[in-house]
Amino acid sequence: MKTPFGNLKIGIPDRKIWNQLEKSGAKIVRAADPLYNIGAVLEHEKVPTLATIIRMCLKMISSGTAVCVSAALMATDNGLLREGEEVVATAGSWIGLDTALVVRTTNSINLLKRGAMQIREIICKPRNPLHSWPINQKDWIGDLKFYENFTE
Repeated sequence: MKTPFGNLKIGIPDRKIWNQLEKSGAKIVRAADPLYNIGAVLEHEKVPTLATIIRMCLKMISSGTAVCVSAALMATDNGLLREGEEVVATAGSWIGLDTALVVRTTNSINLLKRGAMQIREIICKPRNPLHSWPINQKDWIGDLKFYENFTE
């Protein structure tokens, strides 16, 4: 493929293999890197911080994932965990714990250092990654008074 960087071998350069894959029913896609300009949708807003982008990415997995990572970072920053230690971090939505991860911890200053912080396993997470107030949860029956403590 001709690019501004020269001819790049992208995908399956061997036509014989390509033909065999297509013959067996495979659909082959060649496309631009979808993450190259991922922030374009945010350009009309103020420039998001790196922290906001990281939080948004973790919340694509589940809101509990973002909380688990934050909790592991906080515990390591405060000396309760050692860097490189593997722990199970848990978090939840309004209706209880619903996310558990095995994470390799680091201090927050090293979060983006290659290999420092790792989500080693996703033990469980909710199928729907978005959290909402309990009253919006399907089949939720209860009293909202407890949750008023979490509002302004």
